[in-house]
Formats: sequence, structure tokens, C-alpha cells
Amino acid sequence: HFDISRLAKNPAVYDRVKLAWMSGQYIKNETLENLLTGCIPYLTEAGLVSGEDAERRKEWLLSALELIKGGLNTYGDSVKLLKPLFAPPEQFTPEAEDAVKEGAILLRALGDKLSGMESMDKDKFKALLGELKKETGLKGKKLFMPIRAALLGDVHEIGRAHV
Repeated sequence: HFDISRLAKNPAVYDRVKLAWMSGQYIKNETLENLLTGCIPYLTEAGLVSGEDAERRKEWLLSALELIKGGLNTYGDSVKLLKPLFAPPEQFTPEAEDAVKEGAILLRALGDKLSGMESMDKDKFKALLGELKKETGLKGKKLFMPIRAALLGDVHEIGRAHV
């Protein structure tokens, strides 16, 4: 039952952090197909894909979205999270530059292994990291930071997408 006396004089307050979290919860429960449909306009506007390119590379885009889905709060977040898969970073943070220099041997070994592969998926990449771990003796941050820095230009995670 509506009663005007129950209205507050104060304006509504929106919690943008909670709103982003709620949006992210809906996105996490979306199918990859629906997620792709929602992200395409943002990826197109950013110049990462065209309409026909998106159709031609649909399976690849679905795989890429599966990797970053956990880090999305909005469809627009897909641009920042997917951009490293389309082009190398435009600039590196000082920490990333240091990580790449320190991990040069690891990155060369990774490049050699990747050049011999026709395709890559999550399981193949995990196996590849296991091989590199055994060959180099590196683990944890020393293994992941140089790879993350080379791909993203930064040593910090973007959202919750783990690289």
C-alpha cells in the first residue's frame, strides 16, 4: 500500500561498487554466446573486431571470453581485458620492464615452445607452464610475472582475469 508520508526527503544513494558487483554476477551466469553478443559492440567500437571479423573468429572469441569472464563487471570491461590478445602492450610499467628483463630466459623458452604449437587452450597452456617450471626451476611469481608483464605491460592482474 503506497503512502506519501513514507517517502524520505533525502535523495536516493547509489552504491556504484555494489552495482558493478551485481552486474558481474549476472555476467558470470550468462552463456558465452550471450556474453559475446553483449561485448561485440564494445569490441567493435574499440577497433578490436569488425562485424564480419567477429563472425569469422567466433570460436576464438568465445574461448577468449571464457578466460576473462570472471573479471567482467560490464560488457565494456571486455575491451581492457581482451586488448592484450589482439596487440602487444603500447607501453610497459617500470615494474613490467624489470620483470621482462629478469625473465628473459623464461620468455625465450616460452616463445620457442609456442612457435611449435598449432593451437592453444587452457589445458595445453597449463602443461606448457609445467614444462617451463621443470626446465627453469622457476615457480610462483618468478614464473608468472614475466609472462604477465610481457602480455599486459603490467605485473598486476586486470580485474579477476588471471594471466
